[in-house]
Amino acid sequence: MRTWFITGTSSGFGRQMTELLLERGDRVAATLRNPVRLDDLAARHGDRLWRAGAMLRTCGSVPGGRAKGVPSRMIL
Repeated sequence: MRTWFITGTSSGFGRQMTELLLERGDRVAATLRNPVRLDDLAARHGDRLWRAGAMLRTCGSVPGGRAKGVPSRMIL
């Protein structure tokens, strides 16, 4: 099981990657403007999906991301 940090998970590529990774058993730390848009995935995958509301414009916009040890190569 791997842990992924994905931004822009409410739609498009970010949403598709989030669904794929959760389905195969990985964990996802997901950021999006409105976290309730992932309620359906949270209901199916429980604590393997972590959601945070954020308006990301730069990598420095991730509060505590580097402090918690999220490698930059995992940021999509």
